[in-house]
Amino acid sequence: MHRLSLALAATATALTLAAPAGAAQGPSPCHRTAAAPRVVATRTSTAVGRAAIVACDRARGRRVTLRRGFVGDSGRHLPLLGSPAVQGTKVIWSELVGSAQHPRQDLRSADVRHATRQAHRRIGPQPHPDPFLSSDQLGVLALPGGALAYEVTGPDQPALVLARPGHAARTLAPAVDDEQVEDGRTLVWLAESGAGSYDVRPVPRDAGGCPIRSRYATVVRDTPELRVTVADYGFGTDGDIKAYRVCSKETGRDGIAFTSDPLILLEDRIATQGPFVALPEAANNKYQQCPNDTTQASVLVIDARTGRKLQPALSDNHSCVDVRSVAVSTTGVPAWLGADEQGALRIATPPAPGSRSATVLDSGPAGSLAGLAASPSGGFTWTHDSAPRASQ
Repeated sequence: MHRLSLALAATATALTLAAPAGAAQGPSPCHRTAAAPRVVATRTSTAVGRAAIVACDRARGRRVTLRRGFVGDSGRHLPLLGSPAVQGTKVIWSELVGSAQHPRQDLRSADVRHATRQAHRRIGPQPHPDPFLSSDQLGVLALPGGALAYEVTGPDQPALVLARPGHAARTLAPAVDDEQVEDGRTLVWLAESGAGSYDVRPVPRDAGGCPIRSRYATVVRDTPELRVTVADYGFGTDGDIKAYRVCSKETGRDGIAFTSDPLILLEDRIATQGPFVALPEAANNKYQQCPNDTTQASVLVIDARTGRKLQPALSDNHSCVDVRSVAVSTTGVPAWLGADEQGALRIATPPAPGSRSATVLDSGPAGSLAGLAASPSGGFTWTHDSAPRASQ
């Protein structure tokens, strides 16, 4: 797993025996104690790339080396050892064995009470197109109920896999960069398509019917039908990334609907109507070099009951616009009021069938248009020079 990270709840415990930062990692003393957890484990390494999976049985004050190998990339030495995970008294890790030309990825486990009785499960031949696969891509996460999450290196691209006792292994997402465990029950990851999550255990709900998630305590929008919450994550190559969940109070569904950096989603202009939420996205277009406060923009509409993204989304891909306000109709159709680089206003809805340009409902000079809102009939209302106007 790339830059494997654990964000466990307060009840979780860090699993580490590592040496101080900057030093070659070696095993720390293993003191006898009755404190939980009984077993901790780590992957130690030296400056020349040699590595070992080392565990401490704290109930016995006994340290044991479970496996020796290497860290770095697969172009040098095998077996290549990933970071381990702990489930009870069992230590699990992923490793790449075989040869650089014909590698094979295995999951190996050992119970520290019987360290010599190791078991391994072959994931299968995994020919990897990159001969310099990093050991950082071989991490394992231990999840509740004996479940494991690990990254499989395949011929096309890596994939995040969930394995649960009594169930077939399930691919959750391709090309995952970061993984976290939240509240001890929810696996969250970042992929090219955005953030995703999977609840390994049921999540308790509040009085409104929405799941209780400690990381999503910030409420962006709350209506009788839905709630939009946000979490700020530290992972990502372009800075902190925000993930937005849209919860339907009718169904309790609250999937991650949108992922952005802090400059993408216009939180103060989110619009709702019944079960629909319109998320206005804006990003400066470096090719058009949009002036002033204008940007290329689009609006994504989500049906909170199903998590389905409604198409087509309203888009102004061919012009620079300053989005002033957004509305969404009773049928889930979005509209917006925007100003171009000269300050001229227009109200637009999604492109008509066969068109790539937004449908303009009205336009006028600066200050002429205001009050965009959804109407009960399914259209929109607004004012032009203080005179009411409407669309069907």
